[in-house]
Amino acid sequence: YTFVGSPPGNDLDNSFSLSIGASYLVAQPFTVSAYLNGATAISSEQKDPLEVRLGAEYRLTKTANFTGSVGAGLTDGSPDFSFSGGIGFRF
Repeated sequence: YTFVGSPPGNDLDNSFSLSIGASYLVAQPFTVSAYLNGATAISSEQKDPLEVRLGAEYRLTKTANFTGSVGAGLTDGSPDFSFSGGIGFRF
């Protein structure tokens, strides 16, 4: 749940978001995952965003991993496609 607030001149709503997914360890150090992400729109002029996302994680070392994902929007409130990537560190 996100408390958005209402800046002067704007009537915005708070947003409830959800994500459900699963991951599978293909072979050490490679994991794949799939998620369904959604939320309520913060404006009555917008559609609720909903997307499906497929991702992968490759463990580089005991403390570092590389992640990447691709998503596809299922509603007009979501981008048609999205990509993300990063490197994570545990300490």
